[in-house]
Amino acid sequence: REENSELMFKDIVILLRAPSGWDETFKEILEGQGIPTYIESKSGYLDTSEVAILLDFLTVIDNPRQDVPLAAVMHSSLGGFSDEELALIRIAINESEELSGKDYLYDGLISELQLKDTLSAKVRNFVTGLEEYRRMSTYTPVHELLQTIIDRTDYETVVTAMPGGNQRKANVEMLLRKAADFEKTSFRGLFHFVRYIEHIKVVRVDYGEAGTIDENSDVVRIMSIHKSKGLEFPVVFVAGLSKDFDKRDTRGDLIIDMDLGIGVKSINTDLRVKYDTLKRQIIAGKIGTDNLGEEIRVLYVALTRAKEKLIITSYAKDLAGMLAAQLKELSQLGDAGDVLPYSKRVSLANYQSMVLMSLMLHPAMGDLMDKYELSREEYDSLAARAPSAPPLRISSFGEKDLLDGIRSGAFKATMRREELEMGGNVDEELLKMQRSEPAGLRPYLGLRVQS
Repeated sequence: REENSELMFKDIVILLRAPSGWDETFKEILEGQGIPTYIESKSGYLDTSEVAILLDFLTVIDNPRQDVPLAAVMHSSLGGFSDEELALIRIAINESEELSGKDYLYDGLISELQLKDTLSAKVRNFVTGLEEYRRMSTYTPVHELLQTIIDRTDYETVVTAMPGGNQRKANVEMLLRKAADFEKTSFRGLFHFVRYIEHIKVVRVDYGEAGTIDENSDVVRIMSIHKSKGLEFPVVFVAGLSKDFDKRDTRGDLIIDMDLGIGVKSINTDLRVKYDTLKRQIIAGKIGTDNLGEEIRVLYVALTRAKEKLIITSYAKDLAGMLAAQLKELSQLGDAGDVLPYSKRVSLANYQSMVLMSLMLHPAMGDLMDKYELSREEYDSLAARAPSAPPLRISSFGEKDLLDGIRSGAFKATMRREELEMGGNVDEELLKMQRSEPAGLRPYLGLRVQS
């Protein structure tokens, strides 16, 4: 935003080689920072919090003696119980002589627990509502029961107010449609619907989240590199470069190649050992080389999607060690601008090693070497012969940088506090607004600010 004030969220895309297992994490972190995010997934729908809570409520209505879903519902906006209140209820159940041998949470809720009046009334209201829903479930279609729960609890309003609210609302509406479609089959009723959802979870056949995006939606998109082919975006993040290439198809006991045929490991039944064969090794080598060629083409697609700015991110457990190892082999890479030697290319394990090796003679690498106090003699002699290179900024952020940032922020905050206490550089409008509000709303008003 500092470089381009007109930049919008929809101008940004995050590309991943294989989004599965990564995209949900990216989305959760970004939305936690207030950044609207979209992923096109074919799974994960049943695990979204807004859908999972409703499914837990249906499970509890069908059979309330299930502690995990019951506690989840009570702790959610549908129940409104805090952690402390749930703990007090459990303590009261454990101390109750009447409930000896009955440790179900529901049994405690419907008994006379020794609780404070306000909490006891809250428990009674919850149980009364739950029992009413249980009676309704015997004659009400599932989608109508869900709609009643949503209407009475303002659940749709609550989830819409959360980060990514439009997507959450669409997921809830999609659940209503799925429940209505289920009622049209020969299996009807709450019992069969709950069993149906449980079966889906067991066999891992899930739905993707409801689609709420169009070409004009102002959201950051997260997609696979394959899906980005043919598209361009102003700002592109290529992430997850440290993930190793998938080489499982070269490690099996039996591997197949269209040109070279079948390669198998040999088994000595007398010695009871299994060992590799020359043909299998040759076929595995060819498959590995073909796969590497495909990975290079995929990387090329990722690096050519940006119109204005390309940002590549990766994780390294020991970046200084990686750079030191590359410096030792610097003379084997050839001059800047040369193609990487074949022997180096076939040994690459991931995009990170591929990109790092290609950039070793770029002028921007010098600052990184200085940061980690690495010898630059051979690098300087080879980089001096390098032709002009495109502008590139290389930076790293490690544990030391994080600690330094925390210390710097704490130091600046301390200096600002002292400055305010001395009465200097005070925003008069902010000061007036603070003094006009009750002190309890702003605990930091303990500062002695002088006008």
